Amino acid sequence: MIRWSKTGCLLLIAMLCAAILPGCRHTPDEVQVREAIAAVAQAAQAGAAGDVVAPLSDDFDGNAG
Repeated sequence: MIRWSKTGCLLLIAMLCAAILPGCRHTPDEVQVREAIAAVAQAAQAGAAGDVVAPLSDDFDGNAG
């Protein structure tokens, strides 16, 4: 049976935390919305209709609700 030393356990915990915590980070919703608006504006200025509607969800229905 493997006997873990206190230092070994602490090192293992630190390594697990270092590996897991970056996965918890994500772009805030406000930043995602601003980026989508900027991309739509740029696509509209370029005349790329397909890129204008790209950020919309599949169930977007416009003014129809």
